[in-house]
Amino acid sequence: MSYRNILEGTDGAFNHTEFEVAYTNKDNKKVNILVGQEVTDVKPEKITYYNKSNFDLFINLNKINRKYSDRANYEGVTVNDASEFIEMVR
Repeated sequence: MSYRNILEGTDGAFNHTEFEVAYTNKDNKKVNILVGQEVTDVKPEKITYYNKSNFDLFINLNKINRKYSDRANYEGVTVNDASEFIEMVR
């Protein structure tokens, strides 16, 4: 899981995800990657989109998809949890 509400920088989602995506892509490993994003009210705030806008979340989900879409083992993004996500986007 790559729970961060920022993508760039040393503590961003991309930095936390890159090793796993590269590793699973190497030598045709039979492991697929989903990049997880948090939307519930948890601490620390840097790991959740709970107090962020829907726009921020969807922009970042699209950026994650664009960054990794060419990787064979990349399956997409996922959010924790579905019911909170549905409430967030209403």
